[in-house]
Amino acid sequence: MIQAVTREKKRTPSPTATMTVSMATSRLINLILNMPPKEIIETLHELEERKRKAETADRTEVVFAVDKRFCKGTASTIHSHGLYIETLERFSPGETITLSFEHKKNARHIKTSGTVVRVDGEGIEVEFSSGIEKPS
Repeated sequence: MIQAVTREKKRTPSPTATMTVSMATSRLINLILNMPPKEIIETLHELEERKRKAETADRTEVVFAVDKRFCKGTASTIHSHGLYIETLERFSPGETITLSFEHKKNARHIKTSGTVVRVDGEGIEVEFSSGIEKPS
């Protein structure tokens, strides 16, 4: 009698499944050290461009008002409790503002109010008066 011989394929874990950040960093450094200088620079530019595209993908235009002053800015970080708006307009912590924007992650228009809680050279952080729903 002839018996069929079957071989089971051994499943090898994904290389990233057990890799630590330290191990990945070490591998990246070794790869970079063995690249020609031109390729290192090209790779750097590709990574920077990928990072820039990822950062701008979640940005959304925000229209907001304080008293009778209407302004525009770009929200780069939106949470259920508040957002950061990049704007050239000047505000002070404690000011109440009314905001209107499209929430890209849950595809709905948001109109709410909030309080300026932090000001820096590039914009303002606003805490919503009442939270907005988290994206689904």
